[in-house]
Amino acid sequence: MNPAQGTPLDSSFHAPTRRDVLCLAGVGLLAPGLLVSCGGGGEGAVTYNATITEARAAILKALADTDTPSASVALIDREQVVWAEGFGLIDKVTRVPPDPQTMFGTGSVSKMFATMILVDRRQVDLDAPLVRYVTDFRMASPEYTQITIRMLLDHSSGFPGTEYRNSTTAVPVAGYARQTQETLATARLKHAPGELAVYCNDGFAMIELVVSAVTGKSYVDFVQDEILTPLGMDHSRYTLMAFPRGSYAPGYKDDVKQPQECLNCYGGGGLYSTPSDMGRLAIMLMNGGTFYGRRILSAAAVVEMARDQTASLPFNPVLPSGMGWDGMGSRRRAWRPSA
Repeated sequence: MNPAQGTPLDSSFHAPTRRDVLCLAGVGLLAPGLLVSCGGGGEGAVTYNATITEARAAILKALADTDTPSASVALIDREQVVWAEGFGLIDKVTRVPPDPQTMFGTGSVSKMFATMILVDRRQVDLDAPLVRYVTDFRMASPEYTQITIRMLLDHSSGFPGTEYRNSTTAVPVAGYARQTQETLATARLKHAPGELAVYCNDGFAMIELVVSAVTGKSYVDFVQDEILTPLGMDHSRYTLMAFPRGSYAPGYKDDVKQPQECLNCYGGGGLYSTPSDMGRLAIMLMNGGTFYGRRILSAAAVVEMARDQTASLPFNPVLPSGMGWDGMGSRRRAWRPSA
């Protein structure tokens, strides 16, 4: 679940009901690592005991109905985690359950906003061409010089697809972003840059190279230093090495535990994390870029991330995209961060 869905310019944000929370919990069981954001406080505050009781029942039912081995949940209200719990089993032989510190692969929820930190610092311009920062980037289509940083983040670059070689492996594979660059060097664009938006993780692989070129750090180190450490996300990490047994939830196939999945496209969703850690990310976004008084992002950057970036494209997609977030809810219910 994306913590920042919809356009931040719409004032129709409302605190979710218990029904909203339970519906979101059901979705989270299908994608490991659930994040539920819940406004409240003051008059009409949510009664958590009733919410938690109903959520537990819904989660256990969904686990049984879908044969899902395990799930993890966190309930967030303003600046606190009010409930965190693991369900099911992460080891069907030893009958070990997950706990709130058990890491799950979070996938696209972890398309981080590292670029927006550099935009805030005036080190990156969203509308500057990719080749300004990754000077050796090439493609067979000459229009590649028109691809901007913004297009990498909103899926409108025109890249032909996603580089699946070594994207998900049983052991860590270094250099995935450079491998993707090499593949793109002989590829052609499938449409003009900025013409339409089609989901494409390769844009985020190139963002890894942009961050490294600008900062002199690896993408993983930059995210650690500027996002994970400041937010206290101590149970979040990339698959640079094998994780200790019992620290993460493995996949199962026909009751056979699968090897750890190493997600080597770090910018495209390679983070393992917990709902409580992802809740800290949500708290920062819901508070306009600050986390317990420390500014991580400017309020303007948070607003820009949550804005539908695809509304003005010549061919407007069915599924609008934000700045890194996918499937914006701006044509449904809106989300508005506080300033």
